[in-house]
Amino acid sequence: MRKIILMMTMVMLISSTTIVAQNQLRPKENRIRSAVVMTSKDVGRSRIMVKDGIRISREKTYVVQQQLKRLQSNLDGLTPEQLMLIKKSIQEIRIYQEGSDAYLGRITDYNGRIRKAREDKDYETLIQVYNEILVLQKHRIERLDRYNSLMDRLIKGLSNIGGSDGDFTS
Repeated sequence: MRKIILMMTMVMLISSTTIVAQNQLRPKENRIRSAVVMTSKDVGRSRIMVKDGIRISREKTYVVQQQLKRLQSNLDGLTPEQLMLIKKSIQEIRIYQEGSDAYLGRITDYNGRIRKAREDKDYETLIQVYNEILVLQKHRIERLDRYNSLMDRLIKGLSNIGGSDGDFTS
């Protein structure tokens, strides 16, 4: 009986010291895990912003295409200045699109690093990779915003052609 009590006491002592040691390690681990979760959520929100920007740019591209089709039947009614400004705007947009292509697919290059960091439970590396993705997404969002403002300017100019002012220089 005495041996059983002694054995139970030993087990309780060992388990209580183990629990205390685990609790001392957990605050740091919990902070790191919460940082991973927060950074991951930031990446998700940023991804939504990129998708919204892409959706908006597609809608604006469609509007420009429709306006160009409308004007194509009456090219003789356009002044040389209007034609030159349309060509210049379209050229500027194409150059901008080509520069944006450099960002396409770069985020998917990080998938392997994310997977490995998760498997290894290397949370610091995971946060670093997420931050690198956030930087790329930020650049992409900025480029999409600039592209959409160029499209707005072109849409405004195209809609003004044939109107009273014909101003395309906004």
